[in-house]
Formats: sequence, C-alpha cells, structure tokens
Amino acid sequence: MGSSRGGAVALNINSKTTLLVLLCPAWKNWGTVKTLQPAALILHSRHDEVSPLADSEELVASSGLPPETLMEVGSDHRLADQSSLSVMLWACNLLASGQRLPGLEGEQQSPANSSSHGKATSQEEASYVCDACGEEIIIPLDLTEGSHQTYVEDCPVCCRTNTIHVEINEDGEARVWAEPEQDYE
Repeated sequence: MGSSRGGAVALNINSKTTLLVLLCPAWKNWGTVKTLQPAALILHSRHDEVSPLADSEELVASSGLPPETLMEVGSDHRLADQSSLSVMLWACNLLASGQRLPGLEGEQQSPANSSSHGKATSQEEASYVCDACGEEIIIPLDLTEGSHQTYVEDCPVCCRTNTIHVEINEDGEARVWAEPEQDYE
C-alpha cells in the first residue's frame, strides 16, 4: 500500500505479482513507471488538489486495465475520512484474500497468474423491503461510500421515508435492510 509519493515508490519497485493498493499515487512526479500491474487497485479523490484524479485515470488507461481499477473516494488528497478508511481496509482485505474485485467482470486471477488482467463479477444492486408497504425495492450499490452505510430514502411505491442500511462484507457481498425513519402509528 502506498499513498501519494509512497504510491509512486510502490509502482517503481519491481514487485512482480505483489498486490498494490495505491492512494492518490503521485506517479507523474516521482519515478519512471508509467503502467500499473493487474493485481492493483487505486483509490483517489476527485477533489485531490495535490495529485489530480486525471493522473490516475491516465495510469489505468495506459495500463489497459478496466476503469473499475480506479475507485473514487474521499474529499481530499489525504483520504483520512472514515468512509475512505473503510474502503481502504476493504480493498486490502479483498486483494489479500484473492477474492473477486467488485465492479469488474469475469474472474480475477491470482497474483501468480497475472500476466493478463483477470476480471470479476460483483453485486451492483441489492434490495430491501419497505417497512411501510412491504414492497421490495431495488437499489444500486456504491462501494465508494464504505462498507457500512446509512442513508434516508423515500419508498418509490408508497413515498414513506425509510432509513436504509448497507453492510458490505470482506467478500464484497452486501446486506441491505430498511427501518422506518419515523413511527407511522
């Protein structure tokens, strides 16, 4: 794992099949490597004023990797907010376990077999049952918001307000449930 200049250093080490989680890597400023190995994931903030998100987009594209290799998280260069830290932990655990990378298609290869990029399937949607009307509601999942999410949403069927809870486990599987925002009795 490397952040900013440390991300550039991690890229420049001949690590062959070592898994990499890079945080806002400053690869254009430090080192000579211009491609990313397949067994890697980049976390970067759109609001990074030190190392532009466009640099990471360029790195992923020049490496021939799918755009899902880059995940947008956080609100600045440091990525020190709780949501970013949750995504970092999830990404490290996921890559270290050899599990599939959500957001990618196909099978992710183990680091030992990473001569070409493997892709993985993911759960992009989940559903909950509205506490007021009992309808099943399908929602998109946003992994960049962390592994424990809570937000308020109106049911598209009955318009009652639900508090939605999303928990994403280390395998990338989501558990979603709803509670009424207020008691309607």
